[in-house]
Formats: sequence, structure tokens, C-alpha cells
Amino acid sequence: MDIYYKKSHSLAILVTENNKKRFSSYSLTDCSVIKYGYDNILKTKYPESLRIRSFDDNFPFQADFEFEKILDRKDLLDGVNPLLKFLIKKLIAKPVYHGILSRVRLEIKNQLLDGYGNFESMVFRGK
Repeated sequence: MDIYYKKSHSLAILVTENNKKRFSSYSLTDCSVIKYGYDNILKTKYPESLRIRSFDDNFPFQADFEFEKILDRKDLLDGVNPLLKFLIKKLIAKPVYHGILSRVRLEIKNQLLDGYGNFESMVFRGK
């Protein structure tokens, strides 16, 4: 999770394998969006390429996610009063959800793995 609050920022990661926790951290990780795409349906941007890294000496890894397709999208203001929805979108943010299928390249403990994975992006307000 890469979470931006009003005045702070928090990173957290949990790695599991076969239903067992392998690694979790709240400080020794970095998540960077490399490239953004634009969703013409929701009229917002979404992360298209991102990199997650762990700097923990006991569990170093890097995962690179490259966009394949949008699996799911949602305007998080669906069902909200139209006037309120208009005001929120114009004055605050365009809250949206994207579920994204990606090619994933994972380097972990000098082992390189390629495959597919997904990630989710939820934006509730602008930075």
C-alpha cells in the first residue's frame, strides 16, 4: 500500500507464500509510479507502470509491473447526489478505482521470475 494522507505518506507491504507470511514492512519499502495512463471512460489517470522495492537486508526484492489491461474500473461517486458529485469532482478530486492486469518481473534473492499479476489503484482525493 502506498497511502498519501493530508500531511503525511505511508508505505506498507505484506508478502505471503502458500498462506504463510514471508515479509512485512512499514518502512523499508518504496513504491514508485513510473508511468501513468489515461482512462477515457472515467476521465482520470491511473498507474500504468510501477516498481515496488524492499530494502530489507533479509528480504530484498524488486517487482516491476507493466500494464496489460484494465480489469475493472469504478467511479467511486456513483449513486451520489448529482450536484454534490459535480462539486466534489470540480473542487476536490475524481475518486476512482482501477483493477489492472500487468506483466510482472520479480527479482528476489538473486532469482528472476516473470509472469502476470494484478494491482489496484484507488484515488479518493488529489495530492
